[in-house]
Amino acid sequence: MISWTPAMENIIGIIDENEKEIELIEVNPCVGGLYWTFEHFRKSSSLIKNAWIVGSTVRYLVNTGMGKLYLSPPFTSAGIKDVVVENGKISVTYRGMGGGGVGATIYRAKAKDVIDYEISEYGGGQWSEGTITIPARKRVLIGIDDTDDPKQGATWSLAYNIGKHLDDFKTRFVSHGIVQLYPVEEKTGNCVSVVLEFAVIRNTVNELFRKLKKLVKESSFSEETGLVGVRRFYVDSMESYSYQCKSRRVSKEEALEALASVDGKILLNGRGVIGAVAALPYFRNPAKGVRIDG
Repeated sequence: MISWTPAMENIIGIIDENEKEIELIEVNPCVGGLYWTFEHFRKSSSLIKNAWIVGSTVRYLVNTGMGKLYLSPPFTSAGIKDVVVENGKISVTYRGMGGGGVGATIYRAKAKDVIDYEISEYGGGQWSEGTITIPARKRVLIGIDDTDDPKQGATWSLAYNIGKHLDDFKTRFVSHGIVQLYPVEEKTGNCVSVVLEFAVIRNTVNELFRKLKKLVKESSFSEETGLVGVRRFYVDSMESYSYQCKSRRVSKEEALEALASVDGKILLNGRGVIGAVAALPYFRNPAKGVRIDG
């Protein structure tokens, strides 16, 4: 007999600097379930400020606290009831009916990084409720550019492999975005840079920076590699600079100014810093990043 209770792959919670907002990232290989929850949660949950589907993930920007649920099956059959941050952990309570109740309980309770859960009975046509507890993480964005030479290497693939290599419980590799830049004379190929997004446990940021610097330095074929890091929930202030990098040649001085505006850190200071900084704002919007007019 086949089990009817699958497991969500993972649930990652990233908190802002004031612990008032959380980006709740659900890694969900069940595409049908992903779109179903995206539709219902946005309509039913007062705590949700915004939501995006990116690849096999749904990302919910939510306020912390107790919310209101507007549940009226089959139009709104599940949602997020409340979100609490305490002692380095995030507790999220879901409620749903029928299949939505299964998703609200055992499906999420089985996700990889869930460290505790409490769930009601589930299945059939009953209402169900579940609370999961996950680590409270901080967002770290990494920009990378210029790791290849005319004969070997590719920045997008090296960056992706490094992200996968570093993924563990303390340092979750969340996303990879390719960012198309204005084609300058020094380009080796398609003139793209890359942003990697990590969600890290507190006090592990410097460790991540050290590992990244070592791996990129060992694996790059270029003397002009740029590698930068930012620990920020929002980097919207950099979007103007990034857009300029898609439409004209930009100076390194402009790149350093944009990086300083978000208290970023230079890890490798080659010419590629210009493109590495430009990649950072596209961590949540890879579809826009690959466009030259993005």
